[in-house]
Amino acid sequence: MSDQIEIVLLDDSRSIAYRCKRIQKFFKEMLEGRRDKQLLKSFFPFLLKIIFINTNNKNGWIFSNKMSSEDEEELLSLLSPLGYMFQIMLHLSVREERFPWPFQYLPAYTRHLLSNGYPSMDFYQNIPSDMHYLTLHPNSIQLYMFYFAHGATLEPKVEVQKKAPEKTGNSPWNMGFQVPNSASSKNKQDNLYERLLKIYLDYFFPVLDGEKNTFHGNDGLDIVFLETIQDYYLNQNCFELLENELYVEPTIQSIKAASTVIKHLLSGIPWLRFQEPTYGNSYTQQTHLLTILNSLYIKNPLYQFLYCAFSKLSGFITLTIPLREIVDLWILYIVPWENNEKPRSLPNTQNTQASPLRHMHNLIYGAGNDGTNAEAKKGKSQAFFREVVEEYIAHNGHFFCPLLKLFIVRATVHCQTENYLSIVKNVLNVFDEELVGCIRRAIPRNEKYSWEQCFDDECA
Repeated sequence: MSDQIEIVLLDDSRSIAYRCKRIQKFFKEMLEGRRDKQLLKSFFPFLLKIIFINTNNKNGWIFSNKMSSEDEEELLSLLSPLGYMFQIMLHLSVREERFPWPFQYLPAYTRHLLSNGYPSMDFYQNIPSDMHYLTLHPNSIQLYMFYFAHGATLEPKVEVQKKAPEKTGNSPWNMGFQVPNSASSKNKQDNLYERLLKIYLDYFFPVLDGEKNTFHGNDGLDIVFLETIQDYYLNQNCFELLENELYVEPTIQSIKAASTVIKHLLSGIPWLRFQEPTYGNSYTQQTHLLTILNSLYIKNPLYQFLYCAFSKLSGFITLTIPLREIVDLWILYIVPWENNEKPRSLPNTQNTQASPLRHMHNLIYGAGNDGTNAEAKKGKSQAFFREVVEEYIAHNGHFFCPLLKLFIVRATVHCQTENYLSIVKNVLNVFDEELVGCIRRAIPRNEKYSWEQCFDDECA
């Protein structure tokens, strides 16, 4: 019976690992036809709420800080793209089951648009809605992604840490799906949510050589996943709401999640790491990632997110807004070449006093003292370096001077604290002489995003 498995879920005397195993057994029996599949209609959303949402003053399992290593691995196994949760999700989707999703759980901008009859994306046009009760009715796939993304926008509850016995041994959390640089060994810098997000990004948007993965033959689900997470991570605010003095402060978790998404997409584009692009199937995947990054899925929401955050910098909000994380997200996007590891085969540089951009150039191309063709190689490398950087700046001009001007004015005038002034200094270190020179060359002075248009002669 469904109520029996629900009782197991709520039994805090049992470990999360035990409960995950019981859920997987329950799902397996469902798929084998040994249980009434009508029970899934109520159990599926009930389970998602326990995993991703704060309930009864407790964090969802994915955000709990009271989990053992075994708990974590069993939960990742349950939620793996090739695990039972996704199989059940697909089964419910084929049956065209629908589930209620209140407007209040939507991002503020999306809620604003839908309430006024303007869907923010085509994605929402395909989801039935009840305007009387202000409720969407997504299918099982959409519901799962809603819960996953919405969980990152909620402030975590403070939990008392209890030590649990650690168990050794390998858990097949990925059901045979190998994810590079992920959670087979725990990364202490990533919480469980970020580990799961990286698993999904590696699955939907692989950056390895070879054919692009598909999700069990369902074309386009990768884009649905991306639309959902960017909507929840970046669309909590908008220009229209900002004009009415409405601002939803982002959570640190949602900002870190957005950074993880953008860094992953950037990592699959070799010419942003100053490597010549490869061709064939992997080249198709690289251009696919670049198209996604430059599309409305990421670029416009990210700019609106940063603009709204910097516009709200003032004395009363500096106590709570996670400005450092927001600035880190901005810097990650505008100087992606600063966020990649040094290629192993390239010489190191001893010039640790060089500017960040010059240091990166020296790190990649060396000092040019490797033989008779050194000067020719150095000239070719410098040309390629400049071409990559300036082309990227030209395509993202509004992220540079306009946001820099807004940030400097708001942060220095309204945030007179040592903590925030240190953040301003860090930003100025990024916009050093080298980067400003690239901006000046990449954006003509008569364009609105140019350095000259944004700053007067004295600042320039």
